Amino acid sequence: FPSTSSSLSMKNRRLFAHASIATANLTFRQTMLAGALSRAIAQTAMQPANVVKTLLQGRATSSQLNKLSFKLLTRGAGAQFIMSLPHGAFNFATLEAIKDYTSKVFPASTAIGPFLDFFSSTVATTICSVISTPQMVISDRIMAG
Repeated sequence: FPSTSSSLSMKNRRLFAHASIATANLTFRQTMLAGALSRAIAQTAMQPANVVKTLLQGRATSSQLNKLSFKLLTRGAGAQFIMSLPHGAFNFATLEAIKDYTSKVFPASTAIGPFLDFFSSTVATTICSVISTPQMVISDRIMAG
């Protein structure tokens, strides 16, 4: 935190103070909501690229690329948004639960923190594949037409 003898303006000091307050921990529900919304928004934003990828992968569907339109590029975007909500919520909740558990088993002073983050993310993604795999199959079928 900047000292008062620093040449920072009062406005910058307030920004630093606000940033330190904004790092409060989220509740379980807030974590799930953040996960659900962030996953849904990211997946929906990438929907046009996923449509093109899916169409390129199929011999019978690649001819549809000749007539690209907004309607074609956004095919299945609504379904993708809806299906991404539970996946994002479950993924973030699982990730946070695993990180919480591993932080209790391994003290914060150890140097394996980045490994624990990697481990937590790997386990959460593996567990969440129960939701993501059927979601991808349904989404790919919608996008292929």
